[in-house]
Amino acid sequence: MSPSIRRAALTLTGLALTAVLVVGGWWLVLRLTATDPMAKYRAKDGDDSGPGVEMTNFEWKVYEKGRLLARAFVGRATVGRDRNQVALFAVTDGKYYAANSDVLFQFRAEEATYYHSMYKLLGQGKTYVSNSDMSVGSGKFDYDAKSGRLEVPGPIQGKLQGGDFKADRLVLLTDEGLFRLLGVKWAGMVAQDGQRRRWRFESLDSTPTQVKGDLTTFGKLRATDGEIIVLANSGEYNRKDDVLVAKGQVRYFGTDANLACDQVTVYRKERRAVLVGRVDMLVKAKGSTAPEEVEIPPLEPIVPEDVAKGRPPAPPADSDQKRVQDQVRSGRNIRDYPVAVTAQKIEYWYAKGQRRAIITGSPQARQDLGLDGWRRVWAHEAYYDGERERLRLVSRQGQRDVRMINSLGDDLTALEVEVSTEEGVDELTAKGLQGEMAIDEDELPPRSNPGSGPPIRGPIGGG
Repeated sequence: MSPSIRRAALTLTGLALTAVLVVGGWWLVLRLTATDPMAKYRAKDGDDSGPGVEMTNFEWKVYEKGRLLARAFVGRATVGRDRNQVALFAVTDGKYYAANSDVLFQFRAEEATYYHSMYKLLGQGKTYVSNSDMSVGSGKFDYDAKSGRLEVPGPIQGKLQGGDFKADRLVLLTDEGLFRLLGVKWAGMVAQDGQRRRWRFESLDSTPTQVKGDLTTFGKLRATDGEIIVLANSGEYNRKDDVLVAKGQVRYFGTDANLACDQVTVYRKERRAVLVGRVDMLVKAKGSTAPEEVEIPPLEPIVPEDVAKGRPPAPPADSDQKRVQDQVRSGRNIRDYPVAVTAQKIEYWYAKGQRRAIITGSPQARQDLGLDGWRRVWAHEAYYDGERERLRLVSRQGQRDVRMINSLGDDLTALEVEVSTEEGVDELTAKGLQGEMAIDEDELPPRSNPGSGPPIRGPIGGG
């Protein structure tokens, strides 16, 4: 064979060998790439729902694009054959992280399941979830990392904003730092000026209670600090300032008085409450020691002339009528019967040693004394000093807005009146007092004792 033919044969042989190697290599690559490393864990019928890999006593971590999402120590874990679902058991020291690597919340659970494709973590059995604002024990929790929504169904109990609470459900929107709770009852101490004072809040309807930072908003609620009780259709509490604003069919129950109004703002630092709208107040009789939820009867506003026109003439004096007269004209029994008041605004300081009130918006008051005896008062404004036990009624400048009418037929007006509310004290002073008093001849004092008579200071008809 010539050298040229031999070289050609060798070339063809090399090409054939190369082709065989290429084809064989390609077939091997296809086989290798088609090999499933989890194949031996898979069921022959193609069911991927069962467990694939099981591990014990290790630290579980989840990453997304190099960022750590979650970690926990687990006693045992099972990876599903589809490699999407991880079942975790005896989970402790769990943490879920925000994008800035801050801890969103911590968790532990008897069992938990993580779904890689949905970025969801489900805790079951005896579970516990906490962050800087809350710690909750329950039987389940569900966290969706895509929406940043952590839900803990109830019944649950734990700590929230430094207080103890129970609820039917808790939802935390981690991106907003917003809590939503259903059926919540919360009780805790709020520090103010070096003192710690207790609040109790209770949701009374299905409206979610929302908590974000220092601000809590309620639907229908009941709130009490031991000194007062507030019921309302809605409310907003600022924990930093310790201020409660309650609106809609408000009922306010205190030690000395109960009030109904459209809105109340309670400034607990100052022990001050401001009530506005149609304000009805029932001043309690003596002996009241604690706030109590009772009915607050409204006092329908009425002009003095309508009362005077509709009042029947005083009957002839007899023993019962004499007792009525003594009751109606005496100030000693002012604490023996409740007093109903209506006004447009009442500002009330309720702390011991500082009790006082400013009543504005043409207030008027009525006191029923039994035995058909009553008395009614009108004024432009009124000022109550609970420490001195004095009530001052004032008129507009140059007007006689203070008017006093009673069941005996007395009808008096004045520029200003001050009356004692102290038990057993009969004292009234007036400026510019005018009017009429229905007095029988038998009631007139003898000329030898001109100082006795009805307990009114100042001449009737004075300017």
